[in-house]
Amino acid sequence: MIISQVLPLLSAIFVIGLGFFILLKNLKSSINIVFFFLSVVVTIWLVGTYRMFVSVVDDQIMFWDRFIYIGVVYVPSLMYHFSILFTKQKKQGQSVFLSYVVGTFFLIMSSTPYFVEGVFRYEWGVHSKAQLFHHIFMLYFAVFIGLLFYNVVKFYRFTDSGVARSQARYVLLAFGVLVSIGTLGFLPAYGISIFPFSYLSGLFFTIILAYSILKYRFMDIRFIFKKSTVFLASLLLALGSSYFIFNFLTWNFPRVDNLDILALLVGLLVMQPARLLFGYIANKYFFADIYDYNEVLRDLSHRLTSTIDLDEIATAIVNTVLDSFRLEKTGLVLHKQINSSVRFQSVKVHGFSKQELNTFSNNQFLKKYLEINQGALSVDEIPLRVRRIHDQEFVNNLLALMKLMRELHITLCIPMFKENHLLGLLILGRKISKESYSNKDFELVETLANQASVALDNALLYQKVKDFNLELQNKVDAATKDLMRTNKKLQYTNANLQQLDKAKSEFLSITSHQLRTPLSGIKGYLSMLIDGDFGKMTPRVGKVIKELYQNSERMSRLINTFLNISRIEANRLMLNKTEVDFTELLRTTFNDFKPEAKKKNLKYLLHLPKKNICFYMDSDKIKDVVINLIDNAIKYTLQGEVVISAEMDAKKLTIKVEDTGVGMKPSEIDNLFQKFSRGIGIAQINTGGSGLGLYIVRKITEAHCGKAFAKSRGKDKGSVFGVELPICKKVR
Repeated sequence: MIISQVLPLLSAIFVIGLGFFILLKNLKSSINIVFFFLSVVVTIWLVGTYRMFVSVVDDQIMFWDRFIYIGVVYVPSLMYHFSILFTKQKKQGQSVFLSYVVGTFFLIMSSTPYFVEGVFRYEWGVHSKAQLFHHIFMLYFAVFIGLLFYNVVKFYRFTDSGVARSQARYVLLAFGVLVSIGTLGFLPAYGISIFPFSYLSGLFFTIILAYSILKYRFMDIRFIFKKSTVFLASLLLALGSSYFIFNFLTWNFPRVDNLDILALLVGLLVMQPARLLFGYIANKYFFADIYDYNEVLRDLSHRLTSTIDLDEIATAIVNTVLDSFRLEKTGLVLHKQINSSVRFQSVKVHGFSKQELNTFSNNQFLKKYLEINQGALSVDEIPLRVRRIHDQEFVNNLLALMKLMRELHITLCIPMFKENHLLGLLILGRKISKESYSNKDFELVETLANQASVALDNALLYQKVKDFNLELQNKVDAATKDLMRTNKKLQYTNANLQQLDKAKSEFLSITSHQLRTPLSGIKGYLSMLIDGDFGKMTPRVGKVIKELYQNSERMSRLINTFLNISRIEANRLMLNKTEVDFTELLRTTFNDFKPEAKKKNLKYLLHLPKKNICFYMDSDKIKDVVINLIDNAIKYTLQGEVVISAEMDAKKLTIKVEDTGVGMKPSEIDNLFQKFSRGIGIAQINTGGSGLGLYIVRKITEAHCGKAFAKSRGKDKGSVFGVELPICKKVR
């Protein structure tokens, strides 16, 4: 067998191997499926050529040549279809369908003497002779291959993504090699002798695309490529070990039977350690930047929901991007009040200096640009964006920003927003591998930023409260030290401390009065307007007044929440128990939420026992419990119903609020009644929650010697929240 006969078979092995790699990565991806079929038809061409070269009889040569065209006639159609999917064109279905119809026509014609007939023999091989319809086929081949290059070149020129441009460049190179060299294989059909190096085009095509996959994540098969490489290396080492042991034992113990089984067992024992070793080497030196998208998000979500400390959250975010992308530098800056001004300030850095990040993040044009675009800013894509901007001043500022980013070695800047407010920036430098960021990297880092925004916002709020408490504590400590310095000032200092504590209590009382009194007045006048005490309103005005009233109710509930938190944190949650008609309390609270339930088109029901429920409790605190339970149910129920019920037996009163809302996993329930705790994914449904409502429910219920509970059958299957209160027969 001469080398010219082996070339097609060698190329076929590489092409079909790459096709299977890409298909196995994502069996549902259209572009992966089309590429697989393209690799199949190219393999048919190459395998058929090999069989044709080794055939001697003319009938066999003609058979295998016609077999080749089973694949070749669909090469232009599949290449054109691939270009449509790669460039993300959505309105070319008819042209794709037409290309396959024409290909099918030539498939039918290839079995007739009007397509190929007769055998041309030359020094390096054989080929059938082209006839009339083969000439027409070549025209069809040229048209659709030309459309492939037109689509990819157009995409290359106009895309804003640097990674996509790099991918397009290698697609052009790979298909250019395949077409320019591969089509030379048609020359013998027209009686032109040529060495069959054209069949190496499949090999070159595979090598170029494999490089694109590894460097620019083209069609995203690097993960399976790594797994396959590790497995293949482990298998080869195991087989090599078995082969060596077998030969060694055979040489030294020629008369012993079953040495092959012993050698096979040694190979099996070597296999698993080899996989671990090659896996470690691959992760450390060759595929260090490959990560599992879902695992990264899951891990960060767990870290963010397990703490409220700002430094711990910042560390978790920075370490996550460092570990995922293998970066040289990264940093997190937040919008913070410094003295009397509000500026960006570095809170966690790696590789950068804090001064560098502070200088960059406080660039006024950067803030303006991010607030307008609300997306990641890549230094590599600024030159592409500049081409489409006609405002010269804007262009100059953008180019100056690009220069600053390059001077500081900043590659990517991701804004973090909370309700359209720019909360902070996640700043990334280059990867250690010097590779560019892929589309998958952009998606991951933007999702990370969205997750982190909620956690950072809560942490900043908690930090403010913590700083305020620390400031008060420092004052108390200072006063205590003054007491210890001299006994002469003991009474005076003690009086000051008592006055400070009194002022603290008065502050809470005054704050409550100052916030509640005007709010009550506003609610009263709004209620009178709604009831028509000031005359009839137009429907449009009436709608606005009702919205104002509902917002006032929400603000009132929020004030109660934070006042309760202050009392709980200070261990001053006092109960004022009186005999209360709980039935009336529950009915009144239920009616207060009717407008909100109606606004969301929810079925809103109240189930009460026929006999009134009366017993001793702190009516204000228990009302706060009921308000938080109902408010929680309405917030997270997008459709369906919310049902409030109360049951009483000889020992306890049970209050339940059932909904058909988002539900939750059993693993989430234990943490729901903790401070600042929210279910996974809840932030995407309602961004305004504080994570304090259920915490207050638990604390007030426990103060009444009761317990709070929650149940759910799973995600999107609704939930039940409630409390159990022991029946008090007398005031304690």
